[in-house]
Formats: sequence, C-alpha cells, structure tokens
Amino acid sequence: MASYIYIPIMTGEMAAMATDWNNGRTRLGKAPYQILGADSSGIGKALRRQFGGGYLSNVTAADKVYILAHGVKAQLNDGALSIGVQRGAQYVPDGNSLTGYSAQGGAWKYYSAIELARHLEKEGLPKTFVDLRLFCCSAGLTATFQGNPVAPYAQRLKAALTARGYNAIVVTGYRGDLNCQYNHYCAPGTIVAMGSAIQGRGKGVKLPGDTYCSRAKNGRVQF
Repeated sequence: MASYIYIPIMTGEMAAMATDWNNGRTRLGKAPYQILGADSSGIGKALRRQFGGGYLSNVTAADKVYILAHGVKAQLNDGALSIGVQRGAQYVPDGNSLTGYSAQGGAWKYYSAIELARHLEKEGLPKTFVDLRLFCCSAGLTATFQGNPVAPYAQRLKAALTARGYNAIVVTGYRGDLNCQYNHYCAPGTIVAMGSAIQGRGKGVKLPGDTYCSRAKNGRVQF
C-alpha cells in the first residue's frame, strides 16, 4: 500500500506545503509520501490523458490519496463550498494565519465537488479506489450558500464520485482549518496550552471555537 499527496492545481505554494508535510514525516522517521501534481493544461493535458498519462493512473485500490488544496468558504468557521488555489499570487508573511503568510493578487482556480470528481476520473483514479482524503480546510464541515445549509464538501464529493461508478469510495474531510507543518499541537478544547494538553507531533487542525490547533486526526470525518 502506498500513500500519495495529489495536488490538482500545482503552484509554488502547494509544492511548498507538500514539502513541509514530507519534511515533518522525515523528522519523525517516516517515509515521505510521493507527490503527484497536475501541472499541465490545455492540449498537453488532453494528450497526456488520452495516452494513459493520467496522474492517478498508477494508483491502486489499496493506496491512500490526500488531495491538497485550499478550502474556499463563504464566511469564517463555515464549511468549504469549493476547493482551489490562488495562481500567480504574491505571498506576504504575516502573524495572523496558520500558514504564516497571506496571498495578494493572482487569480483563483476552483473545483466544485462535481468538477473535482470529473477531474479525478479523467486523471485515471481507478473505479475500485477506496481511501480518498481531502486535506483542504473545512471540507468536513457543513457549508452555507445564500443563507442555506449545504452538505460538507467531502460528502458532496462522495456523492459525485459514486455517481461516476466509484462504489467503494470513502471520502475523508476535516472539520476545521488545516496546517501541513508537523508541530506539537493541543488536545481539542484546550484552554491553557501546557502540560498534558500538548499532544505528539503531527499535522494540525483548528476546530471551530477552539483557541489552539490540535492534531489533524482529531478533525477527521468520513463519508
């Protein structure tokens, strides 16, 4: 069984985040994940797919794939309506975000759940695949659109993939904002970050209402 980080929209930011992720694994003595990135477009992409060059064509049903992108929300502490990245942006350091920087300029590229399901199929994800994980902020939380509740992005992706014949698929989302860097994070609901509240190293998630980040595994939800 192999594990992959798949970046459906490759940018320097996404590559750096995946590198942080693997650096954290290496420091813990774990093998890095293979990084797969969709960096072609237009006719090049069409030809690559046509002749068996889908980025996910070598993935097997027993493997695990993490999709790395931003969750795009309508409001703070809400679920992701779509996922995407900001292409061509400039990144400015700040002290207010989980990433440590903010993006300025550029243009967003988005994927709805239906669009991402189509993309994954075209990139060769086998119909027998099971373990798909969305490492995208708040993809496991209920979203809001025009004042109405919308099912979590991960749940919508599960439905869209099932409609395309992925009958064994299990889609995992996370209930909060994520951090790829491996740090010592707190237990969920921590008020004072000291002593037994500090947990082992891993990726992080900031659950709605929490002051501190906790281990990402504490925010997982499956559909």
